[in-house]
Amino acid sequence: MSIGLATERLGSVRRALPVHWPTAVALGVVLAYADGFWLTSVQEAVGAIQRVRSPFANWLLHSTLMLPVFLVAVVGALALARRRFDAAPYTPARTAAAAALVVAAATLVGVVQVTASALYDYQLQLAELQQTRSSHFHSLTPDPVGTCGAECVAQNLTFETDVRAVLYVAAVLLVTNVVAVGWIVAMRGGRVDALRRSAAATEA
Repeated sequence: MSIGLATERLGSVRRALPVHWPTAVALGVVLAYADGFWLTSVQEAVGAIQRVRSPFANWLLHSTLMLPVFLVAVVGALALARRRFDAAPYTPARTAAAAALVVAAATLVGVVQVTASALYDYQLQLAELQQTRSSHFHSLTPDPVGTCGAECVAQNLTFETDVRAVLYVAAVLLVTNVVAVGWIVAMRGGRVDALRRSAAATEA
């Protein structure tokens, strides 16, 4: 009974969002694990030391946890492409527009993910700075104006480092997603059809 109900609900979702599911799943998997690589990289480079573990295990865990979110983003982008472009005849411009929507959606998810991770890292780093302020901060050069002590200087430097890392990774995510989506589109013969019936029509 429960299996039949789940199958029926899955079928209703597929009918409500008639995207080309093999393409959507391929895009979601590739984008989730590609963007997860950069999240793991920035954590290992500038993240809180408490979160530094096995890079491969972190990458696999974070990417797998974010996979459903990337799938939702890809399906939403393809569904939006269907609504906006399905009435138009198939052209390279239509493919580029649909691919651009997927890139934008995936990049937004990736940037939000990296930003949330950086904010969490910053909170952990602040707590560690407060625990070790006794002897270490006396060796730091105070603010020239004299309004910010050694601990304040360290906090500002940590915050600036985290912000620069997020901005850098955001640009890298955009490039990575363009390459990943372009690769999937090329594997499909230059198409990323929003609808199954559109794919059938173009292949006929």
